[in-house]
Amino acid sequence: MFGPEHLDTLESVMYLAHVYNREGLVKKAAGMYERVMRGLQKNELGLQHPWTRRAIAPLVEIYLNKGDYEKSDVLLLPMFEESEKSLGPMHPQTLSLCTVLGNTYLGQSRFDEAEVLFQRVCTNFKKPNKGNDEEWAFDAIEGLDKVYEKQNLPKKTESMLRQLARVRRRTSGRNHASVLGVTALLAQFLIQHERFDEAEEYLQRALSGYEKIDGPYSVYTLRIVSALGDVYTNTRRIPEAEAMYMRVFDGYEKSPRLDFDAIVAAADRLSEFYSRTIHVNQAEEVYRHVLKRTEKTRGLDDLSTHHISRTLGKWYSDHERYKDAEEMYQRILTSNEKIFGPEHKQTLSMVIELGDLFYGCDSFSKAEKMYQRALKGYEKNLGPDDSLTLKAVSNLGALYSLEDRFKKAEVMYQRVFQTHERVSGPNDEETIEAAEDLGQFYLKNDRWNEAEIFLTRTFKGYQVKSSSKEKTAWPIALDLGNIACELKRPKDALGWYQQALMGFDQDLDVTEFSKDSRALETLINLSKACVEIGDSGQALIHARRALLICEKIEGPSSSTCVELAKKIDKLEMLAYQYRAPEPTSTPSVVFKKPSLFTKLIRGGQR
Repeated sequence: MFGPEHLDTLESVMYLAHVYNREGLVKKAAGMYERVMRGLQKNELGLQHPWTRRAIAPLVEIYLNKGDYEKSDVLLLPMFEESEKSLGPMHPQTLSLCTVLGNTYLGQSRFDEAEVLFQRVCTNFKKPNKGNDEEWAFDAIEGLDKVYEKQNLPKKTESMLRQLARVRRRTSGRNHASVLGVTALLAQFLIQHERFDEAEEYLQRALSGYEKIDGPYSVYTLRIVSALGDVYTNTRRIPEAEAMYMRVFDGYEKSPRLDFDAIVAAADRLSEFYSRTIHVNQAEEVYRHVLKRTEKTRGLDDLSTHHISRTLGKWYSDHERYKDAEEMYQRILTSNEKIFGPEHKQTLSMVIELGDLFYGCDSFSKAEKMYQRALKGYEKNLGPDDSLTLKAVSNLGALYSLEDRFKKAEVMYQRVFQTHERVSGPNDEETIEAAEDLGQFYLKNDRWNEAEIFLTRTFKGYQVKSSSKEKTAWPIALDLGNIACELKRPKDALGWYQQALMGFDQDLDVTEFSKDSRALETLINLSKACVEIGDSGQALIHARRALLICEKIEGPSSSTCVELAKKIDKLEMLAYQYRAPEPTSTPSVVFKKPSLFTKLIRGGQR
């Protein structure tokens, strides 16, 4: 017997971790990789040992995808420092670690440290014959772009991209792959900032270069063609856009290297284009064409055929053609049952999707059967605590809640929360999300005290987590303000509404804010809370801002806008009565209702 920390045992554990990772069972994969790391440390294998790198690389990727940047940092930093010391700061291995560590710092909002690491890679990229085929070099460029984007420095991004393109052109030639890659990134930047004419110029330049060095059907060529289609779509040049998307689709079909994933992606892009025009039916024709070809070349039971059938089923579902969608999903389910068996994870995944379809079209009894079947299968094969099992439990909770079967729903939500808390700990992201589901359930049922307990916990949990989760926290602050109102605690409500507004202002630009209904609700409720505590001046400010946004979202004649206008009139009367001077022997200014001023504030609309 080898023992749990023998290298042969650890090799088997590593293989099992890779299998879990490929199948999307990231929690189990992470556990296996962590066990390998502990074993390698006890065997005193260094950080530069191939086995150590094989375990760390996927584990770091799992942590980054989960937003667990601190764990990623702990793993990467010692390896990075040792690589710098033993191989040198500009060695390719060190530079690849620079990129990954930079993304870790970026996730922690440590922008200065991330920028230094990304800049090191970019400095190396400028040298002749450096960074030609290194994917991590372009990852570093994109990372630097994100650093500047987070700091709202678009000019710095543009300057960096132009400088890289200029230097690489001088050192490697106009049509070198690295030059064309940076040119494409610059074009994407210009598209994001709606500078479509300039973007088209750079895309045409990149397209010409890729056609010369890679040919008309290479992945890089077709990506540029697809981006040109986006430019033409945004500039309403519909025939040119269609020609570009068709070229991408035909290109992948004619490519010597048949890539079904790329064909499906191109079909998605072309179908999305048709769905936004009057040619909606052509989107279905594209998917049908790809499905027919895949069935012919791969067979009915191939996973590629399943993937396209699922994509077409989703398209039908999105267009409320539920019977057609059910037909697609049912055929995949039947095939999976034949290949894998009725209780295999792949089969049960399709059972869940079919349940979701029935849920979406209000066929609740059918949905319940699917969810119950999936739950029994997952409990039997994966155990009661597995994340897939709990997902099925959560689906049943949502279904029971929608059907007003509240006792059953509460049991489901409680089970999910308690299991995550026991298995993963109180601060795990899945535990926090389960607390939110339970809190929202109590909120829906006017159980204010219980809702407040779980939503407060959720709010604090999201604030501790990554910045991407902070955006989720602000609507919860709004909910907590509403709960405080129901519990007759206006000062607490005011505090929550102020936190919510501060978050929305921080995370949304002016355009996004003016379209966000939760941000509007925050302003309206904040105005009411100010009235409750007697601050009519602040109430008036928030009400005016709410009216301007409401007119954009709902239209000036909506009932909300009418109510807001009446409220503003009352608040203005209060404000001017308060400001009116006491009568004296000398003539004083007469304060009148400022109707013209009010109209100007509202943009001239009543």
